[in-house]
Amino acid sequence: MMELAIQKAQLIDAPVRKLFLSFAVDSHGQVYKLHPSRPPERLTEALGEPVYFHEAGERLVFYTKSRNLAVLSPPARLERYVLESVPDQLTLTGEGFAMSQRHPKKVAASLVKVVGSGYTLEVESPRILSMASVDNNLYALTMTGEVIGLAASGSQLNEFLRIRNLPRGCTRVVAVGDKIAVKCQENIACFDAYTGKALWMQRVSLGSLLAWGNYLVLWEPEETSLELLSVEDGSLQTLSFKPVFTLFTAGGRLYVVQRYVVTALSAGLARENMLLPIPIPENMSVHNVDFYFSVSRWIASCSPTPPSVVVEKVSVKPAEGKHRVYITLSARTPSSNIPISNAEAVVKIGGIEVSSVSDEKGRIVVETELPPGSHSLQVRLRGLTPTESELGVVETVTEHEVDVPEDTRPLGLSVGDFLDDKYSVRELLGEGGFGGVFRALDILLERRVAIKVPHGHFSDYSVLLEEASKLVEVSKRVNRESHVVTEVYDVKLFRVKDLSHREKGEVFAIVMEFVEGGSLRNLLAGSSLTSMERRSIALKLAEKVALLNERKVVHGDLKPENILLTGEKNPILADFYTATLLGRFEKMRKLRKLVFSRLYAPPELINSGIVSEKTDSYSLGVTLIELLTGRAPAPGSIPAPLLEAKTIPDKCKKKLIESLSPDPHERPTTREIYEALQDTPST
Repeated sequence: MMELAIQKAQLIDAPVRKLFLSFAVDSHGQVYKLHPSRPPERLTEALGEPVYFHEAGERLVFYTKSRNLAVLSPPARLERYVLESVPDQLTLTGEGFAMSQRHPKKVAASLVKVVGSGYTLEVESPRILSMASVDNNLYALTMTGEVIGLAASGSQLNEFLRIRNLPRGCTRVVAVGDKIAVKCQENIACFDAYTGKALWMQRVSLGSLLAWGNYLVLWEPEETSLELLSVEDGSLQTLSFKPVFTLFTAGGRLYVVQRYVVTALSAGLARENMLLPIPIPENMSVHNVDFYFSVSRWIASCSPTPPSVVVEKVSVKPAEGKHRVYITLSARTPSSNIPISNAEAVVKIGGIEVSSVSDEKGRIVVETELPPGSHSLQVRLRGLTPTESELGVVETVTEHEVDVPEDTRPLGLSVGDFLDDKYSVRELLGEGGFGGVFRALDILLERRVAIKVPHGHFSDYSVLLEEASKLVEVSKRVNRESHVVTEVYDVKLFRVKDLSHREKGEVFAIVMEFVEGGSLRNLLAGSSLTSMERRSIALKLAEKVALLNERKVVHGDLKPENILLTGEKNPILADFYTATLLGRFEKMRKLRKLVFSRLYAPPELINSGIVSEKTDSYSLGVTLIELLTGRAPAPGSIPAPLLEAKTIPDKCKKKLIESLSPDPHERPTTREIYEALQDTPST
């Protein structure tokens, strides 16, 4: 089963009241034409608050409190009428529409008006309860318990049919093909639309009625079944679902919306289940292969997408010839970002096939032996849906590249060692592919410092020197104005002694400012931040990245691991090996050597090695979404939790969504992201 992952999310002027095929109507009565890959096209000004909608095939009619009536039809046709009074009943006909209004002088009568191609006809009838049409024939259910058939003839509406002796309590008439059905208290009666001949009557239990193909669909909100009534012979069958919240038809299919799932029924009653990125959409529609749903003022366009499997971490333990490799994968739905737990995973890498099962957080840990080099990793995942396990399975196949270094000898430094009799090593803070970072004490100045040391096999220290020189230069550019990056205290070849002051040798290291609060990653994983604290960190982080970019510095690998926090939760940027210092008039640069984290890296960096200020816009957007919503977006899709977040204003959501664009020219600058965050409420 796939999820309807959000590909685009567009903001309109007012909350959405109705989605129909490729049209949207907002609460001000503005009509929009929807496009899957570009902003909605507004077709009309505000017509007033919509009161009533009616669908027929590929047309939609609605009227508003301002007495405007609009008829919509593909591809983008809109007909507008101004009514003298608000109608009681409204339906579409073959050439136009029909409506009934209360008779101005007779309490028990209605005036019926039919508007067609070049004509408007009017006739008086008993008070009308419901209306339907077949082609240009109009059928009116009256309060006298009759169905009257009306047809246009010349300049008049003439009665051609009258069905009497209906069961008690009739409330609605529905047209289905060449038949009409009348819904009464406990029964549905079906008649020939042209002769009025009674065809069948069936007892039913559910009240809401929808015409679909050759069926009448009976349902009630939050019930766990639908009744399908064949208009051909009146046969009744019951279909079971999870609690049903709404139904709609499109392209000959019936769509049944349940919590986190939509089921598409074909004419042969075959089912196709798709996961929804939010629990229950306010409105939903389908046009051709494009799916749309709305959340307040947001319209999201979606497409079926398999689960995403991301490589979270690769750690290596040295061994003779081959290394012991531990690969941590994460399996989640693409937009709702819900972990897929208890899923069977088959991982193929280096000619070896390993089976595993995902844990409650969707993580899959694979352990195997691999020689040094680059290895293709293929993951085949199969498991129950993460939201409603009875509805089906999710299945996907993804491929990644995993690099195993030539050598992984231990770090040339240990806890308890001394560097130049000045720095006492106290704690290993973290370890990566290049080396590790230790907390140490500067004995002479009595201050804590961070010491970055490469793995023992590194003999070329140019990488460390390059990072140190970048940090020094960046500090000159930005730290005078605001504390943006970690300060460098020393970088050189240090003499190392152990606790007994015996000589161990030498190690090349960079000594930096120690930031006591740890990384943003640790904070997100280990504590419950309030929404106010998340907003405060996000605002400070965006401001500092904006300042960095304005000084022509691109960090290039922004992610929670590279953002340190002081005790007051002020963010400080670290790990500048990937940084690019652009020239005064330089807009972008193509790198030869790429170092990035795939989840936070934009497509142009991954595919072409291109770095610009918009690189940080993308990475900052991903990081801020994770910080503000608790979940990082999967590559290539927009996270549903962002659209649903009530504490984030639409202006801020819009900039964060734009920051995820695959086209760097469509992304906002980091300064624009910061300015949008300033509008976020502080409580």
